[in-house]
Amino acid sequence: MSSRPILARHSFGLTVSGATLRTTDARAFLANDTVTYDIVLIDAIAVANVPARLLTREAFGLISKRMGKHGVLAIAMESIGWNDPMVRSVSATLQQCFTETFVLPIAEPPDRFGSIVLLASNARHDDLIRDVPRNTNLDPFWRYSTEYEKTHAWDNRFTLKPDQDRIQTDQRSTWEDYKRSISQEASKLDKNYRP
Repeated sequence: MSSRPILARHSFGLTVSGATLRTTDARAFLANDTVTYDIVLIDAIAVANVPARLLTREAFGLISKRMGKHGVLAIAMESIGWNDPMVRSVSATLQQCFTETFVLPIAEPPDRFGSIVLLASNARHDDLIRDVPRNTNLDPFWRYSTEYEKTHAWDNRFTLKPDQDRIQTDQRSTWEDYKRSISQEASKLDKNYRP
């Protein structure tokens, strides 16, 4: 048995009845699949393990075709600041295949190494616009909670302008360069740093 099903069960609580788990090449699976999905997640945090072919116009096109009417694609990735060239590149590439894209920044300050989440959909998602938790009790430790991170990300969401020069394709990808820059930046951080 692959370690992936074990990881999915233990880390994400997926059960046999709750989800179908496939351990195969994502693009090959989507190319031969006919099912539509409400949510597709790409975990690009461990950047060294993410194949460039999963973040191209062709890959996003396959995902877009398999999304339900209100489906959402979410990509979590590390970046060197909110305006990192690769964040701009992934956003520009998503804009080729989806009608709505935006970025949720997590860490501060905006030019520091940290995590971001890109969201893409072919439908407006006003349903996502709702009030988020606020520090109404003025708890001084709230700043270090997961609720603060959710609020911070939502309040600071932004949409990047389309940039044709940054679009990633199967023929033109700068993902390997990005991996190197992220690895170099990450090596400078304290071992206990959490993006």
